[in-house]
Amino acid sequence: MKAVIVQAEMKQCRADFFRALHHRLAEDGIDLCVVYSSPNKREAEKRDSIELDGGIGVKVPAVWLLRSRLLYQHAWPELAGADLVIVEQASKHLLNYMLLATRSFSHTRLAFWGHGFNRQANGTWLGEFLKARIIRRPDWWFGYTSGTVDYLVAKGVSAAITTNVQNAIDTAQLAAAAASVTEEQVDALRWALGIAPSARVALFCGSLYSNKQIQFLIASSELIRSRLPDFHLVVIGDGPDRAIANAVAAQHSWVHYVGPKFGDDRAPYFRMSEVALNPGLVGLGILDAFAAGLPVFTTNIPVHSPEIEYLVENYNGVITAFNIASFADAVLGTLADSQLLAHLRMGASESARKYTLEPMVENFAKGVRTCLAQKEQ
Repeated sequence: MKAVIVQAEMKQCRADFFRALHHRLAEDGIDLCVVYSSPNKREAEKRDSIELDGGIGVKVPAVWLLRSRLLYQHAWPELAGADLVIVEQASKHLLNYMLLATRSFSHTRLAFWGHGFNRQANGTWLGEFLKARIIRRPDWWFGYTSGTVDYLVAKGVSAAITTNVQNAIDTAQLAAAAASVTEEQVDALRWALGIAPSARVALFCGSLYSNKQIQFLIASSELIRSRLPDFHLVVIGDGPDRAIANAVAAQHSWVHYVGPKFGDDRAPYFRMSEVALNPGLVGLGILDAFAAGLPVFTTNIPVHSPEIEYLVENYNGVITAFNIASFADAVLGTLADSQLLAHLRMGASESARKYTLEPMVENFAKGVRTCLAQKEQ
């Protein structure tokens, strides 16, 4: 049997999942193909897209229309003969509507994989209207988290055709790499960045764009620094707002913008830090922080990705009001309380062992098998 997953582009953080899922489904006699295209200009700026290994991934031509508001991917040759096609639940993907329109005279089953609704601020009323109209149309649903599945069921989707994949990434390598970083390596990194051995260090690691609230991050860090003179902020990432990070780092010696880092290259920075600050959108990056035992500090903005469900207040992180003073107070209070910081760091490490790639692969594979089994009945 053949299953095809269609992605707009191939993100580096997804590659390990697709490789593992390909291997797992092969054990069940299911051939998985992952179709993707080149990123649009905005996504390319994040510099986190890759090519997926041959034999698993197939890159197809794509056309972005209306300033990247619509996407068409020419994937029909790769979809031919598929028993199951899994598409991103995205109202701007024209291929989704074509697949829905051809279902009446096709034997291919169609599944959605997504958030359930657009949690970000860039959604349009038309996009959300269309998303709501077709939410019950697919044969199967792969929801990111239990909260996603609850939302789908509330909207009339049968629980029997849903899978909570427990969205995750492979953090085992980062956890091992961070744990293996020696004190001498940390000291060398501090020296290279001009950070004193006793200084307190916070980390931001993620894409740099509007929903990440980089201006808020800087303003709150300035407030923290005014009350904690040995505070330093390290920023890892890339994107449209890199100029903000560059400018602030040039102005303040205690802000260190080191650009994008991937794989083991990130480990010394995570190991050197005590907390992760992300006042804007929280997504899968929360698991990177947990993998290094870093509690996550964020705000209660309404645009978080489903993975915000993994943050448990005062266990592995803190959520404050979207207020610079409140955010700074929470960080300062934690850094001043060694027992609280140790408690949060332990909770983060425990969470990292729960939200791993292996359960996601098993959950997803089970959903594929069950959906295909229904087709055979």
